[in-house]
Amino acid sequence: MLNARSISTSLLACGFLWTGCGGPEPSTIQAPDRMAIDDAEPFRVDAMALDAAGAPMAAVPVVLAGVGDPTVLTLHATGELRCEKWGRTAVTLQAASLQRDVVVACRLVQEVRGAPQKLVAVLEAADDGPPRPMALGGYAFQAIGLDGRAIPDAVVDVTVDDGGVLVKDPDGSIRAVKPGLGVLSGSLGGHTAELEVSVGLLVSLRKSALVEAGDAIEVPLEQGHYQVSVGADVPVLVRVSAGECVSHEASLAVQVSCVLDDNGTVRIQNPAIRGRGDDAHATVRVVRVP
Repeated sequence: MLNARSISTSLLACGFLWTGCGGPEPSTIQAPDRMAIDDAEPFRVDAMALDAAGAPMAAVPVVLAGVGDPTVLTLHATGELRCEKWGRTAVTLQAASLQRDVVVACRLVQEVRGAPQKLVAVLEAADDGPPRPMALGGYAFQAIGLDGRAIPDAVVDVTVDDGGVLVKDPDGSIRAVKPGLGVLSGSLGGHTAELEVSVGLLVSLRKSALVEAGDAIEVPLEQGHYQVSVGADVPVLVRVSAGECVSHEASLAVQVSCVLDDNGTVRIQNPAIRGRGDDAHATVRVVRVP
């Protein structure tokens, strides 16, 4: 598919029937099969009549005989065409009695939108070697037309940055392959939207861990940033050594960010009074984040 701007042409005005002007019949019309136009600037079709030997017939004009859908593409008296909205239609070219169609895709886009603004993915460590790759989903790019509405059949080209956190497979699917920050870009018609992708690494997962009243369990951690999620049957707190967590109240469900300035531990505390309060059974999930 060819992209066209203002292309010079031999689309001349000698009427729509060359037989009315006199002269030999061409064998073919040389022109692109398809054109993709990304804006509303006037453009021309590069076309030429050829004889049976494939030689140009400069004296035989190629004219625009018609447009399939004038709501998508308009033909002006100057011989120029202009896209009016998103869509696809055919332009009929004529040289003498010979005709051929050129498909024109008008890809008029006001903007490309992406959602959500930020994606979060969590990789699991393998027994040996790098983390297991993870298919990335939960995102969407939309092309918005000049009328402000989403274009259902618009295909947005999705690419990844070259940081190595994300990869795009030959089938178009996106995978997270290592912890870090990556960027997804969706592009169409000269417009681009970007989504930030934060890829973390699961460093600890404990299910139904017993936390006795007035006591705590600890998870050793290296220096870094962590997201700690705890679900328990009695209210618990999250604390760290060698750093701090975002302030929070004791709760049955805690999700908190913690920063360790040095190697240390995360502590899941049961604040109940020892011997009087209830023991907790907690599921603890610790993810190292970029």
